[in-house]
Amino acid sequence: MSQDLGISQRAANEAIGSVMTIISDHFIRGGEAVSLRGFGTFKAKKRLGFMGRNPKTGEVVDIPTRASIGFKPSNEIRKAMNS
Repeated sequence: MSQDLGISQRAANEAIGSVMTIISDHFIRGGEAVSLRGFGTFKAKKRLGFMGRNPKTGEVVDIPTRASIGFKPSNEIRKAMNS
């Protein structure tokens, strides 16, 4: 589905880039969540560390705890995808 919104590809890319930078900076500063009405919510998550294994050597490796970002689509997006 393509729409002509009356802006150039370059202007659209700059706008999207700016939004992504703002969202990234929010999480880097320790923010918990960012909601975009009608689209979905990005939420900070913490993946707990665990003991893994190198499949090549069988050596036990410590996988540290790390930060991650999850995304939950809005009900409108989910309904449109499943119809």
